[in-house]
Amino acid sequence: MNTSHPFCGNYIGCRFIVHCSLPVRSRLVQSTTGRCQPDIVRRIGIASTAMHSMKKVWRQTRLQLQTKLRLNQTCILSILLYDSETWTLLQEDLRKLEVFHMRSQRTILGIRWHDFVRNTEVVDRTGLPCDRDVIAWRRNSLFGHVVRLDDHTPAHRALSQVAAGTTGSRFGPGWRRRPGRPRHLWIQQIGDGTPFSILG
Repeated sequence: MNTSHPFCGNYIGCRFIVHCSLPVRSRLVQSTTGRCQPDIVRRIGIASTAMHSMKKVWRQTRLQLQTKLRLNQTCILSILLYDSETWTLLQEDLRKLEVFHMRSQRTILGIRWHDFVRNTEVVDRTGLPCDRDVIAWRRNSLFGHVVRLDDHTPAHRALSQVAAGTTGSRFGPGWRRRPGRPRHLWIQQIGDGTPFSILG
């Protein structure tokens, strides 16, 4: 199956074609503990391959910086952050994503390791948001979408049960929390002040 999708464009009379190897079907890869580290590592690997395949584009001096940044958002970040609104992230996961995102921006700007350019300066030059903010926006959008669904929709009912458990209510008369430190849940990433009451 051919999964290569060409991106075509014109700039200063020069036609360029970029082939992005984007999987037609992508499934969420989780570990046995329910965490998303395997999927994140897989996403970084696929995005790194796509980034390397476009190295001639990043080195093209006739392309404006804004054009390269739009290509990065279209062909790289769309791969890296695919399905990211469903991830339950740890600090280590965010660090890996930000490292790749910053390395990609440095590649686009033509900055090498021996140039000693700070990350803050790189962000000022590109103006791209960090992965944490993009994922938070997507997560909040998904949360709002599920909340607005009909009360009898399975996704809405599941979210209501999780919200009830998060606020101290039990799932049922026989439900007991497993011993040990509670796991960090997806819904807890929505942020402080989330109106769980609207789910009741």
